[in-house]
Amino acid sequence: MESRSRFLLRVLSAMTLALAAAAAGPADDQGAIAGAFTVNNALPEGAALEAVILDAVSGRPVANQVLSQQGSELPYRFPGLTAGTYKIRLIAKRGGREMPLGETDEVQLAGATASKEKVAAPAIRADGVLSGRVKVAGTFPAKGMVFVSARRSDMKHKSFMPDDLNNASFELSAEDVGGDEIAYRFQKLSYGVYKVQLMGYDYETHKTRTFGELPGEVVIDLDHREHAGRDFEADFAKGGGGS
Repeated sequence: MESRSRFLLRVLSAMTLALAAAAAGPADDQGAIAGAFTVNNALPEGAALEAVILDAVSGRPVANQVLSQQGSELPYRFPGLTAGTYKIRLIAKRGGREMPLGETDEVQLAGATASKEKVAAPAIRADGVLSGRVKVAGTFPAKGMVFVSARRSDMKHKSFMPDDLNNASFELSAEDVGGDEIAYRFQKLSYGVYKVQLMGYDYETHKTRTFGELPGEVVIDLDHREHAGRDFEADFAKGGGGS
């Protein structure tokens, strides 16, 4: 039968091992994933930004955190993760709407060694496509410029000057109006909320005119990259608005 002193010695040894393991850090089945999304174009004005880590197999959200921009990056870190396969997704929340702006490739987490890894997250994507047709009435303007504009309406500094990323446009001639219709297609657009218009610009007065616009707005994000059939009507005789 084991003596009392030997029993107490075994208990103390077990306690010592437990304390040492706790001091060493998390168990081998836990780790952390860290990285940063690169901000290479305009973010939606007033949006709250979050990183969500997903189980890549089930698609189930595991955790989320509010992000704060540091220079041109949005850094994130998720500790205390069990071994598995994950993805990190960047979400912009604005006006009751959630817009996914970017997502990492799958990340393999193999125990605590992953806490030493820094995952290179992609830049916020710009591969949106927007297309449709404009049914036009009236006579094509004899002077000035006529153009189709796809412009971000969720940016702080709004401009009609095209940059082919947040504000795209192309000029039209009377020959482009075939069968009273104009076809348009924009590619490589940044993610955000867009307004599409058929407009005119007067070189003498420097004022713009709106001949017609797509009702409502179009949201382009990671889950809604391509929008086709966005048709609307316009009338060259109206030309309301302007600035």
